[in-house]
Amino acid sequence: MELLPDNTTDFIRNHDFGQSFNGQHQAGLPEIGAWEGTRYQFLDRSLQKQWAAVYAQLKVFNAALVSGTGPVGAGPLFSAHPDHSDRDNPEPWVQKHIDTLNMESGRLSKAVDAFEKYSRNRLRL
Repeated sequence: MELLPDNTTDFIRNHDFGQSFNGQHQAGLPEIGAWEGTRYQFLDRSLQKQWAAVYAQLKVFNAALVSGTGPVGAGPLFSAHPDHSDRDNPEPWVQKHIDTLNMESGRLSKAVDAFEKYSRNRLRL
């Protein structure tokens, strides 16, 4: 059972948010973050408990992504660094956003991996 596209999984697992990224690498994250209600819940309580942990972490990461990044110029890239800022010596508040994004993406990556492993075993996929 795969929750996210491979590119998105690789993005949350490996990206350093001190660097810019293509907006397409976050494919699926906003959509899954908007899943609300029973149609997006598992009937299996054990599986739902695992999913709830992923969903909660996804919401935290999405909030950090929205509040801590923005487009680079008019192109498809996004960055934690404001345009025209010194990327080699970021302001403390920028570095805080970068550190938060790196930490939360790591947590999300671990949660997704654990959920996929658990669900494959539980559903025998």
